[in-house]
Amino acid sequence: MQSIMFEDKARKENKLKIWIARIYLILVAVQGFAVLYILIRIPAEPDVIGLFGFSLSRLAMIMVVALITLTFIWLVLKSFRDTDWLLIVISHLESWLNRKNNFGIALIFLTLCAIGGSYFILLGYDVTEPFAKAYFVRLQPLVYWLVGFSIQSLIALLIIHFRSKFNKFKPRNNLLLTALLIFGFFLLVWLWIAWSRIGLEAESVGWNYLGPPVLETQVLIAWVFGIALLVLSPLLERGLKRLPWPKRSVDPYIKFDILASILIWLVAIILWNSIPLTSSWFVSLPRPPNYEIYPNSDAILYDTTAQSVLVGEGFKSWGTPYASRPMYALFLGILHAIGGLDYEPIILMQVAVLAIFPVMLYWMSRILDNRLSGIIIAVLITLRGANAIILNDVITVSHSKLIMADFPTAVGIGLFCVVVLAWLQKPERRIYLTLVAGGILGVFILVRPEVAVQLLFVGVIVLLIFYRQPSRWLKSSVLLSIGVLFVLSPWIWRNYQIDGKIFLDQPNFRADLFAKRYSEEPEETSIKVDPGESYEEYSERMTDNAVEFIQQQPKSMGQFILSHYMNSQIQTVLVLPATFRLIDSGIEFMGHKSVPKFWGDCCSVNGYIRRLPFWFKWDGVLPHQSIIPVLINLLLIALGIIVAWHRYRFMGLLPGALMVAHLLINAVVRNSGGRYILPVDWVGIFYFCIGLAHATLWGVRSFTGKEAPQLIITTTSTDCEISTEENSKKPRALWSKTFLIITIGLLLVGFMLPLTEKVITPRYQNELTSVQVLSLFEQESIQIDTGTLASLEAFLNNNATILEGRALYPRFHPANVGEPGEWRSFQPRPYPRVSFYLVGPSNTGVILPTNETPDSFPHGTDIIVFGCFSDRYFDAYGVIIWNSTNQSVETVLIRSPLDGSSCPLPRLD
Repeated sequence: MQSIMFEDKARKENKLKIWIARIYLILVAVQGFAVLYILIRIPAEPDVIGLFGFSLSRLAMIMVVALITLTFIWLVLKSFRDTDWLLIVISHLESWLNRKNNFGIALIFLTLCAIGGSYFILLGYDVTEPFAKAYFVRLQPLVYWLVGFSIQSLIALLIIHFRSKFNKFKPRNNLLLTALLIFGFFLLVWLWIAWSRIGLEAESVGWNYLGPPVLETQVLIAWVFGIALLVLSPLLERGLKRLPWPKRSVDPYIKFDILASILIWLVAIILWNSIPLTSSWFVSLPRPPNYEIYPNSDAILYDTTAQSVLVGEGFKSWGTPYASRPMYALFLGILHAIGGLDYEPIILMQVAVLAIFPVMLYWMSRILDNRLSGIIIAVLITLRGANAIILNDVITVSHSKLIMADFPTAVGIGLFCVVVLAWLQKPERRIYLTLVAGGILGVFILVRPEVAVQLLFVGVIVLLIFYRQPSRWLKSSVLLSIGVLFVLSPWIWRNYQIDGKIFLDQPNFRADLFAKRYSEEPEETSIKVDPGESYEEYSERMTDNAVEFIQQQPKSMGQFILSHYMNSQIQTVLVLPATFRLIDSGIEFMGHKSVPKFWGDCCSVNGYIRRLPFWFKWDGVLPHQSIIPVLINLLLIALGIIVAWHRYRFMGLLPGALMVAHLLINAVVRNSGGRYILPVDWVGIFYFCIGLAHATLWGVRSFTGKEAPQLIITTTSTDCEISTEENSKKPRALWSKTFLIITIGLLLVGFMLPLTEKVITPRYQNELTSVQVLSLFEQESIQIDTGTLASLEAFLNNNATILEGRALYPRFHPANVGEPGEWRSFQPRPYPRVSFYLVGPSNTGVILPTNETPDSFPHGTDIIVFGCFSDRYFDAYGVIIWNSTNQSVETVLIRSPLDGSSCPLPRLD
């Protein structure tokens, strides 16, 4: 009876196999006929001598397709005539698939064919170059056939290999299945965005377009480095064991981490410094008389705050004691004290510090995943940093060679994340790291105040981790907050002594910014102080304006917050490769034969951003060629998130939580995208690299049957110890030496800001009188004609304002030429002039109208300037360039035309 049932089951299975095989063969044959029809219907090429007007290449394609189609028709007929033969073929196929790794290899190959063919088809819609377009039109039918063949082969492969035993296909630890679910969620969100247009249609204010991208060629380079690590791992392991080391007990894998970190850091320094810096919104063009590059726009604010400290006037921004980014200004001041006042030496040192960023991401990936993903992301972030410098004059970017706070903030958030992750690995033994993490957060709150929101989101993540141990969560949260307060308290106390109020950077808590952003016409809203209005009244008015808008239009507020957030979130995906250029660029190269053009089209970052619309008034429509790459990016990000979650649960989501926090706080103030999300837009790249690393390891396992080498996956001394149980070792006491040293260190860091103001004495201490200034004109080196000297004397004796200080960024501007930005002294004006910024007892921009370029006006020189205060700048009558070493006058620059004998001076525009 059992044998009869078995035979009956076998007959049913054989019958199913036969029909699946026949349907498969018929579909291939039908697709072949369709391809033949399309190839024949393509219009004949003009001026081509051949059969029916077809070119030889098209005739060859028609013949090949016809031959393949006829072969499959013959196979269909044979399958009906000889079922035993068909069963033998199916049996051989099943036997081949059951061999080690064959199924995985076939699966990968067919999947790549389907994806590659689909990309080729979509790319054809965007190709406009005539030579390449012709190739795409003629090859498209064959590619359609390839895609159809690959997809139906995948389906047949899965049915034949698994049939009723689909439980075999259950992924290990459900990683792939869960990643596909997350990928499906991403697709639903993307479809909702496409339908609602939220995050795609630009808001009226704070809407910034995409920052520097990661190129597809650079992903390939990073992946090749990862593959090289996989291949060389056995050799590296043997070499590391024999490598001499100061401490013999050091784990050889830790040796690799240290050496890799040093190498990554050095490569980043060399690469970033090797790329010349071009002018942009934040860097001015070299102009006479010095022909040097100087900071511009926001960068001037940060640098002049640092320069103000160096001349002993404390942290002053815009001439007020309410310093902007004081910790970054202190950092710049230290660099200036070491390297001098010029721009380039300062930037060289800044790059050396900021090049630690890819190293930190290596360690972050090393903690949450493995060394393969660490190497990949370190290479990608280093190359992306180079892209930003290259694109400096093309799009609005912030990077390591600019005096801007965005990239240092990225370093701060990355460092904070690494320290928190290191603590969460061994929460009791490393409890002291909570203080360190809080101190790091405090430091970078003084670089960008919005970083403070990270404290709340980290607290939520830690609560989810220790939800069964509320005492541990409470203790760590308190220590984290204490670390923040240790750094911030000295600065807050300094501000309280100045203004009698508790605040961080502005006593009105940026009420003017909120009032401007929380209005129906934010670009038109004035934030100026009304005549006779006190600062307190001004702050109260701005606050009332913002509150009124929130009360009257809560729906509008929610809409722009969501729109800005989604714009930023979309950009964290679009920074990844959104096209593959080698296909059409290679075809075009066969036509133009120009290597430089081929390089620009296929591999350059400038060619990449010209090809895609995301940087120049993007309308929210995704190009056809970007659909497949974006889907791949989303899938790899989903895989990376699930891998991090699978290993460490909520700890693996920490980078994502920090990203959400930053994007959300920026959306609240109506900012999104571009450089505003630079501090966290690496998070998408981070999870992408984890996903890419695990897809690579799965592919290697499928082809070779081998697991990853220990060098790749070993975590040794940093194995995660998060659990609800206590660690086996005794936790550190809060009164231990380690805690004492950290506490003292954080307090010293916090007190550095106010102590710096106290320690550096003012460079310019005396208030000069008109008599003292006139006496300087009597020096033998000064040649001034009698009429000019009389005009100077008349002006100085008529209550002229006299200022002394350090002249920064001096340059000559012809008429109607200037620099972009909000600095009035450097903006275009209808007359020629010398412009510079003065730091000293009075910080202000200075304009000296003159028709001639000065022979000499060194950057950072001491000067005396006299004239009149005007609208947000100082209108100079004369400038005395002072040699502080010899206590002598080097040059006197006089206003031209020399009209007016008292303030205000006649307007020239």
